[in-house]
Amino acid sequence: MAGNKLDKQIATALKSTERWLRKQPIWPDGHLRNASGSVVSHRGPSILSEHDCVMQFARQLNDAGVPWKDLHMEVSPGQWLVNQKKAGLRPPSIDLVIVGRENLGSRTEPFSPGKQKDFLFDAVFEFKLASNYWQRTLRTGKPAKPPTKVKSGIDADAKKVRKYLDTMLAQRGYVVVVEECDHGFDRGNGKPVDGMSVHYLKCF
Repeated sequence: MAGNKLDKQIATALKSTERWLRKQPIWPDGHLRNASGSVVSHRGPSILSEHDCVMQFARQLNDAGVPWKDLHMEVSPGQWLVNQKKAGLRPPSIDLVIVGRENLGSRTEPFSPGKQKDFLFDAVFEFKLASNYWQRTLRTGKPAKPPTKVKSGIDADAKKVRKYLDTMLAQRGYVVVVEECDHGFDRGNGKPVDGMSVHYLKCF
């Protein structure tokens, strides 16, 4: 896929996803809760999981001009797309990939990272839902504990995406964090570093 065009489409989709999320209604205080009394997301009933974030972002990518046929969710390239014997690795599944049909359609054997001059994917994405569940009071009347694993989860996603770039599995990599309240992250400026960038979609 054309590089500059795709970069613009992804940038447009990131902005439009954030705008769309901010417009979604917020669950009332009496909405469904789990056994402990906590909730997954307050942008309901639109966002119930990270997978919903992926789906809604994919929709925005399509609106920005990326064809549906070039979008793939929950891809496990280690199963059949990558020659593991030559690669010496088993790539973990990735939330969302963009890959031109002409790229996949022209392949007659698994991709060999480091041995081929092109990239397997045009772009890969990992998503993290940083919800505001901990700002709500539990059924017991006690406040929920602030999350401790969200930041480590973002770091793990960034490490995974970086591995995709380093092994030539992808040309671009993104970690997209849907942040429903201020978690105090050092968000940076979202500019790519060696093909990878972390974007915080602030929905508060």
